[in-house]
Amino acid sequence: MPATFGTTVARAPFAFSRLRPVGQVLGLYLVLEGDSGVVLIDQHAAHERVRFERLRTAHARGDLERDSLLVPQTVTVSRLELAALVEHERLLTAVGLEGEAFGDDTFLLRTVPRLLRGQDVGEVVRALAGDLARDGATGAARRAVDDVLATVACHSAVRVGQRLGSEQVRALLEAMDTVDVNAHCPHGRPVAVALSRARVEALFAR
Repeated sequence: MPATFGTTVARAPFAFSRLRPVGQVLGLYLVLEGDSGVVLIDQHAAHERVRFERLRTAHARGDLERDSLLVPQTVTVSRLELAALVEHERLLTAVGLEGEAFGDDTFLLRTVPRLLRGQDVGEVVRALAGDLARDGATGAARRAVDDVLATVACHSAVRVGQRLGSEQVRALLEAMDTVDVNAHCPHGRPVAVALSRARVEALFAR
């Protein structure tokens, strides 16, 4: 069953950084050993949660890092999606995606969050445009902010199939101890599953 981490780091049942890495399986899951059993961590969901919490903190402080594009990037979207991007222009600017309408179906992007350096930012903008157009103007402002930050966090997190070195695994575990990882990533997937020793042994009829 999913491990329950509570609402704060202090209430987590264990420190992730104290777990002993065993390996990576299926190109996505980290296998770790604790004093009382085994823990499986979804590396993408965990990294996404860490990035999301840090983005939300930086957004609240008003100091989210961004880079200006030397040449603005054009992103083609539908007219409805473009209207949604324009409607939420201040929100997008606040999270590092500053831009403006350019014609009937194009968004001209001028800045990007530093976390997305090297990523397909056009894909991120199109994903956001679709979400904002679907939710409409009735969505709560706080939810809209979290949705945008969650999308940025998702696209900047480690991917499925990406092999992590021992230092990267250690850095991720230590980072998970510094934020409110909670039980799920921003999109609802469990971050970790804990199997007690008794549960593992029961699988082998011990």
